[in-house]
Amino acid sequence: MNKRLSHEFQAAYKEGTQSCKLLLLGAGDSGKTTWRKQICNLYNHVYATTATRAEVIPVIVENIVHGLKAMLVFIRDGDLRDEPSDVSLEHIAQLDDKLMLTAESAALINRFWQSAVAQKAFARKNQFQLQDCFAYFVQQLARYPEWGGSKWVPTEEECVRARVRTSGIIEESFLYKNVTFRLYDAGGQRAERRKWIHCFDGVTAVIFVAATSEYDQALFEDAKVNRLQEGLSLFADTCNSKWFTTTPILLFLNKVDLFREKFGARKVPLNVSGLFPTAPGVDVSCDTALKWMSELFLEKRSDREKPVFVHFTTATDKGNAQAVFQDCALIILAQSLEQSGFSP
Repeated sequence: MNKRLSHEFQAAYKEGTQSCKLLLLGAGDSGKTTWRKQICNLYNHVYATTATRAEVIPVIVENIVHGLKAMLVFIRDGDLRDEPSDVSLEHIAQLDDKLMLTAESAALINRFWQSAVAQKAFARKNQFQLQDCFAYFVQQLARYPEWGGSKWVPTEEECVRARVRTSGIIEESFLYKNVTFRLYDAGGQRAERRKWIHCFDGVTAVIFVAATSEYDQALFEDAKVNRLQEGLSLFADTCNSKWFTTTPILLFLNKVDLFREKFGARKVPLNVSGLFPTAPGVDVSCDTALKWMSELFLEKRSDREKPVFVHFTTATDKGNAQAVFQDCALIILAQSLEQSGFSP
């Protein structure tokens, strides 16, 4: 069926005039922007050159500094404040977002990261706001100057990982199977959502992204709200919206790699917050736990017959992202064919 659909679609739109509008929605820190960057790198090759990758260096350094300072605030404001440290916390506090990495600054950061107090804080990272990319980048800094030195250029994967919060609505276009896909990435934090309605018209498919690994974490903008609960509420609003009555909904349950580390390896209970009493215990497999989570989302449909296509994803994994998008593109193209009077 997939081969037939591909052939029919390309025959119907061989001039490349067909355009599909994809809307990326989800709560803040769900991984929407990482998905956008990964897809655009796959099909627009945005990080193919050394020059474009080098432009991301300041963002990566900023991610490291922001993470260090978030840890420092957690240490100073909590029960770790009296823990001994062989690194001056004042030196960490004085690091600038525009820091130029040097042998001295790299050594300072590495000593702090390896200190007992920093590792204790990191083990409790669900209690404060720490970007997922931080640990990856700060661990790489141990390889300075090979990584972070004057001749270093980030890899494509590192550019995709680098975190910049989305503000407003970002539009990207790319060509796939002779079709122009227009991808709209809308900022996920609460203050950004009022802007979403401006891109609701004429949507071919909605891709809703939710982070599987954040069931024990609070929102960036509201420390009293659980991230999984927020994702479920937002998905209900999206799935049941009058704007998307006939629009395919693709649910990306993202950050599966982090979920497997948290639930599978560290055995952090799904109901550690006390908010999910139906959750299975830590003795079940990750796949069983993920199935439970997917059912939580599907139960939010007011119309249980409305199709929602669920995919378990890791946006930082290029191979996974490509395979998932290709599967989803078949669904999207089939919908587009049907609306245009073709039947696969």
